[in-house]
Amino acid sequence: CPVNSYRAAAGGVSCNDCAACPTYSTTDGQVASVSVGACVCQPEFYRVTSDPPSCAPCPAGARCPNNSRKCALDLPGNDCDGDGESDLVGDWERTANGTIELQECPDGFSATRETRGSFDPA
Repeated sequence: CPVNSYRAAAGGVSCNDCAACPTYSTTDGQVASVSVGACVCQPEFYRVTSDPPSCAPCPAGARCPNNSRKCALDLPGNDCDGDGESDLVGDWERTANGTIELQECPDGFSATRETRGSFDPA
């Protein structure tokens, strides 16, 4: 299968037997992927659900610092810099549709709303 697609079942004979990665995800340049698990969220997006996989735009407060295109919500432990500690500020919670939203800011911080794209979990 070409980049950004996969073939979950054996026996395909053409690229038409391949399925596209879900919206906002990529195989990071890899070809011949054999499962949807090879599709990872694009930079500035995070994994919302695993089955089926879907990605959503990273909220402004969850983007890693230093002009990184990484989203802390898509990293183990929300750790941007590898120091073993979460880099998220505030209280974040998963909503019913799987997205993660800022619920409360700590003292000295304030929330602003920003639209960076749309998300349709279906």
